[in-house]
Amino acid sequence: MAEPNLFTQFGDQAGNVQQVFGGIINDLQTQIQQLQQQIIAMHNNPPPPPVIAGEPVPAQPAPREPKVAEPPIFDGSRKDVQSFLRAIELNFILAPSRFPPGDEVRRILFALAFIRGGTAGVWADNYSGAMLDQNAANPFTTYQQFKVAFEAAFGDSDRAQKARTDLATLKMKPGDTVEEFTTSFEALAIHSNLDEIALIEHYRRGLNPRIIEKIYSNSDGELPPDLEAWKRKARRLDNLYHELKSIQSAHSPPSVPSRPRQTTPRATGGVTTPSTTSAGPAPMDVDAHKKQREIRCYNCGELGHIARRCPNAQRARSVRATEIAEVVRSVLAEAPTASAKMEIKGEEPNADFQPSQQ
Repeated sequence: MAEPNLFTQFGDQAGNVQQVFGGIINDLQTQIQQLQQQIIAMHNNPPPPPVIAGEPVPAQPAPREPKVAEPPIFDGSRKDVQSFLRAIELNFILAPSRFPPGDEVRRILFALAFIRGGTAGVWADNYSGAMLDQNAANPFTTYQQFKVAFEAAFGDSDRAQKARTDLATLKMKPGDTVEEFTTSFEALAIHSNLDEIALIEHYRRGLNPRIIEKIYSNSDGELPPDLEAWKRKARRLDNLYHELKSIQSAHSPPSVPSRPRQTTPRATGGVTTPSTTSAGPAPMDVDAHKKQREIRCYNCGELGHIARRCPNAQRARSVRATEIAEVVRSVLAEAPTASAKMEIKGEEPNADFQPSQQ
């Protein structure tokens, strides 16, 4: 069932009345949307509580400062001058509540407190005493004046020349990575006052020959155009090299340690030789053992010993001249000497022997 048209009661003016009501309804819908947006904005960002007259406004908490490590003790070493100053100034920046702007005396005394030992300690004690003396004028009015005097006393007289000298001798050592070399290079390059072409030459000469060869072989006729490109190329090649070594190490079979050789007991002439465990006989031991096995006893006929050391009972037998010569040879083979050389010839039967023994 169709809804009745409420504007028919206005007769000929029904169209005009409907148009007027439509405009009013559109305006109301627009206002409703605006109010909804304001409610959402107030919900997301609530306004601050109203301040009552006479009530103190609570102070906003200050942001918490990060904890800063104390500077290292400076003992007068020239190589530590710049790192010491950087550590001091880092405390000034990260802890502004301890070193408010304009308090130059606090900053200078803070730096002097970490200068100890040797002539540097004496230097710091003299200036600290002068600044703490109420009757004496401060030797430094600003931290910058202290820094200039400190560098003049302990820094390099010609810092740029020292940096250039160190750059000329800087080389990658065995086991160093390109990243380690580049870090040392950059620490010197910033103070050398050299242009980029000279720095590229120093950087190229300091690289490992393996890296240089890879850069030239993979350049397609064009070398890196600037110093940063040289660094990126060298780092990339070095990382690939170490990655390859890691892969090869992971796929290589583990080494198996050699097991010691065990020898079983051997009975020679009634004497049992105990078993021994060794990683392998030495060449001289093999020769001696071979000679020992070739010796034959003329009492029992077994190998490995001679008749006078035979553990078996002695038996009577005829001794012939040739057998005596064999016994002598066996004795000489068992205990040879460089000076004992004996030419053994056939001997006549000993006259002391009985006829039955000849």
